[in-house]
Amino acid sequence: MEISITHELIYQYSKPVYLEPQIIYLTPRWSYYRGIKDFTIEIFPDPSLMAANLDVEGNLQNIAHFSEMTDTFKVRSSFLSYAEQWNPFEFIVYPFEEQSVPLKYSDSVLLSLSPYLKQIGDERMVKEYCEKIFGNKNVPILDFLNTLANAISVEFSYAYREEGDAMLPEELLKVKTGTCRDFSNLFMQVCRQNGIAARFVSGYFHGDANQSCHLHGWVEVYIPGGGWRGVDPTQGVMADERYIALAASADTNKVAPVSGNFRGDAKAELNTSLVINEAGID
Repeated sequence: MEISITHELIYQYSKPVYLEPQIIYLTPRWSYYRGIKDFTIEIFPDPSLMAANLDVEGNLQNIAHFSEMTDTFKVRSSFLSYAEQWNPFEFIVYPFEEQSVPLKYSDSVLLSLSPYLKQIGDERMVKEYCEKIFGNKNVPILDFLNTLANAISVEFSYAYREEGDAMLPEELLKVKTGTCRDFSNLFMQVCRQNGIAARFVSGYFHGDANQSCHLHGWVEVYIPGGGWRGVDPTQGVMADERYIALAASADTNKVAPVSGNFRGDAKAELNTSLVINEAGID
């Protein structure tokens, strides 16, 4: 399957401002089943300096520096993605003693995974929500992930919210309505409370061609024998070749597509456009 993606973000300011360095996470991630070609990123105004580097979690970020005032800041990325059909369940959980939840990683693995096990928010409410779904049973890890993702996708209603941080888990549990990043944050905290390392992923989902397209977020969990595997609590499924990752982080709020400040007392307005098409289909 080959698809084309064009993502544009336009910031309009009520008066000219000076842009501080802007951090951009819009470079798609390669994998053994997915390739990327013809990637381009266009920025207006032209940066005085553009630096590409790997952040502390291994994501490719572009940092744009500016030397002139502007009332418009535009970022446009485009690329072609080609992927083989991929079965996200095609692995064996190993070592075998790490088959069920709560999960206990080996000491050597824990050294690398500790940032992805840090819990935030009201741990009591998260525990109560988990017990409501599973009771006090020891559950096989894949059953746990599938059951939890399906429960969140069914129980909570989706409401698009373009800007702002992810809700804390207790906020979502109270209001019952949120975005994909809110669902992901709750999913992550339930996993972490049960010993499963989890990180947030920002990217794209190629689903129903008739639906409007938005930047998407889901979760990757570290499964012994399977490595980092994606789970989407918004859709209630394991992530497959329809998911195209941009960046992943232990912190849900650290991999926004564009982040940075500006100097000036102007008001800012953001407009976005995302077009996802299968190759040869307009």
